[in-house]
Amino acid sequence: MLLGDGTRSAETSEGLPDLDSVRTVEDLGRQLALLRLNAPRQSPGQDPLTLRELAVITRLPRSTLGNAESGRVLPGASVVYRFAEGCGVPREELTAWTRTRNRLAYDRRHQRRASKQEADRGAVPDSPEPTGLDSAIDFLATKSIDVSQADLGKALEALPARQRARYLMEMSSAAAGECLHQMSVQAAAACFEFIDTPTGARLLGTEDPAFAVEHLQLLRPDIVVDILSRMSFAEVSQWLALMARHEVESLVASMPAEWIGALIADEAAPFSLAADLAFLLPFDDCIQLVAMMPAARGIGLLTTMAPEPAAGLLNRLPNPQRRTIVTGMSSGKLSRIIVHLSAEKAASVLFDFSAHEAANLLALMPEDGAGTALSRLSKDHRSAILDAMSNGQADLVDRVKLPRLQR
Repeated sequence: MLLGDGTRSAETSEGLPDLDSVRTVEDLGRQLALLRLNAPRQSPGQDPLTLRELAVITRLPRSTLGNAESGRVLPGASVVYRFAEGCGVPREELTAWTRTRNRLAYDRRHQRRASKQEADRGAVPDSPEPTGLDSAIDFLATKSIDVSQADLGKALEALPARQRARYLMEMSSAAAGECLHQMSVQAAAACFEFIDTPTGARLLGTEDPAFAVEHLQLLRPDIVVDILSRMSFAEVSQWLALMARHEVESLVASMPAEWIGALIADEAAPFSLAADLAFLLPFDDCIQLVAMMPAARGIGLLTTMAPEPAAGLLNRLPNPQRRTIVTGMSSGKLSRIIVHLSAEKAASVLFDFSAHEAANLLALMPEDGAGTALSRLSKDHRSAILDAMSNGQADLVDRVKLPRLQR
């Protein structure tokens, strides 16, 4: 049966900011990230707003915006306000974001007050876990480097890159991650030249994805290959989803074709990312990959592609796999793809459906394409489709101007 378009519409509604879901600082950070990724752009095909662009718009440091998204610290009300404003939130809705932030601040003060009251009554409160920032400062103190929180980045950047790298490898992951965030992007990336691959992969994996992406793009291609090969596809997909398409292609192009194919086929990779990566493979390899995919993955991949390249893949797929994919697509999407197929393939697609389904599909197609597809069918199959058409659909026969088209 042909699928309707409702399922796809429901999917696109997911992942939008929802302030009602915010219960913790981490929740607020996630909603801010979603707000940025869904910010209006000048054209529908433009890549999502980056932290670097948002920093220019808001005149706030990129690190401040990244920390707000990370959910590690509660951002100030003014930061949240300017963050939301920079992402295009209407003025009348900006206060909802600052109210949510202030509610979290109140909750935290209330929790601290309750803990103090328990302590006054003799209860022993749990010792708070040291933060990554505290751990980094404590570690550097053991190296006779006395530094305040505000000067951590500057103190690290004053050290040679090799020495910074050695300290990062000796620190806890939380402390090293905080040091990477406090340094400039260039200074942080320089450290990975002297960090072994397993440690480098671990540190990037514990970083906020927005920071990890910026560091990754400044590394040598051979380091990128080694690190990405050690990461899970879920982690890699999260990173690549934050990058512009040309940045993704530049970064992934250095990876082996087998790795790219495995990432495309993996369920962790969003279909939009997988569709872009598919064009990095040789065409024959891409055909073979789609043919071997689970049906649901192949349907989602070709549904996400633009009609013309999707048709190019369908033209070359073996008939069993092609039949499985086209019968699982929505009629609206398939009608836009089928007009780019060869006339023989378009006719074979119609042959895969019942007469009623084929009639509905033809009604969605441009007139010339529908007429050409009909003309390549056998007389009996064509007659069955025409008989299944409604009166309005039957007008198609007159409009396509195929005088020799006989029932």
